[in-house]
Amino acid sequence: YYEGVDSFQLASTRRMMQMLEDEYPNCHAWDHFDDQRFDVGDFQDATHLNRYGAIKMGRILDEEVKKVLSQQ
Repeated sequence: YYEGVDSFQLASTRRMMQMLEDEYPNCHAWDHFDDQRFDVGDFQDATHLNRYGAIKMGRILDEEVKKVLSQQ
């Protein structure tokens, strides 16, 4: 999947995420596009997590939000 992604579109998305974080101090964007904690077994199809992947993502986001909150 990663090899077939339009690199221009991915770079554009990442720039937009950074712009949002820069403009809104309380906005946090996490990029999980190439997160090695996920593998093919976590996906229903090329872009959607299955039940197990969704549970994993929920735990990851929970950790990330708690980390941000603990730094405030």
